Amino acid sequence: MSTASITNVIEQLFSAPLNAATNAEKNYRKIWLDWIDHKVKLLEKVSGNTKTEGTKKVLKPEIIANMFNQAPIVSLEGTIDIGITMRISSVKESGGEVSAGIQVGPVHAGGKFSFMNQKSEESMFQAATSFALGNTDKVDLKTYLENMGLDTSSANALADARKILSESK
Repeated sequence: MSTASITNVIEQLFSAPLNAATNAEKNYRKIWLDWIDHKVKLLEKVSGNTKTEGTKKVLKPEIIANMFNQAPIVSLEGTIDIGITMRISSVKESGGEVSAGIQVGPVHAGGKFSFMNQKSEESMFQAATSFALGNTDKVDLKTYLENMGLDTSSANALADARKILSESK
């Protein structure tokens, strides 16, 4: 970040928390997907939870609908404080030299004058921001899926839920 402009730094300060919240939501969906896979394996081991469709055993629709109500509930609440300190420094150097000489016959006289000027400056830039992030409602898996247009009581609810949640990977 040594060549970052002040504009880019401010942009990052104000967008990083919102990007983090978006990534957190993606992770929540992945957690739900992992939870479904684990829960299905457990439910398939219990007799009476499955029925046979063709040559395949599948969970009964009422078991699936009930399963969605048991998923972990998500609530995003938090405060994020971010700050940055940048040191901006510059060094300017200038120099020169003058020499002169005179010769008369075998006698020579001369002189030399040189100079150097060095100037350094340093500035400090500090910026900070504070975010309070949160959603007002706790979101459960069933409500989330229904808000996405999924009928959680349908025969394809489990496959459709996996498809919706896997879009976040």
